[in-house]
Amino acid sequence: MTSDLEREPAPSERVVRAWRRLEESVDGWVCATARAADALSMRAEFRTYLAACAERIVDLDAVETLYAELVANCVRHAPGPVRIEWSWRELALTVVDAVDRLRHWPFSADDLHAERTHRCYAIVRALSDRVHVARDPAGGTRVRVALPLR
Repeated sequence: MTSDLEREPAPSERVVRAWRRLEESVDGWVCATARAADALSMRAEFRTYLAACAERIVDLDAVETLYAELVANCVRHAPGPVRIEWSWRELALTVVDAVDRLRHWPFSADDLHAERTHRCYAIVRALSDRVHVARDPAGGTRVRVALPLR
């Protein structure tokens, strides 16, 4: 008799490990993941990185909220690969997903999650007056937000 621990798992039981890369330096912070949901779980690491430079940050809660709202928007609308970049030189957070969803963000009549999308956009605009949404040259959507810094 074979126990569950001894048998080879069926293909439907195998866990697919998503790739994730994290880079930190004095110039910035980069997180790239195969799934947007994995990037959302990196929220605490992003805040920890910024807190190390706390003298430059006005409101860590606002910065963390911007990260969470933008990445959660990707989880809902573009759950595939995502890249999050923080640049000290540009003082900006950039979120790039793999889906060209500009016709769906920030507002779209056919958006099934329109209420949440409007909420995300309203929060982002309330915390930063500099939001730029564009198609990424490599494909997908690029959202760049200037963060509330001193």
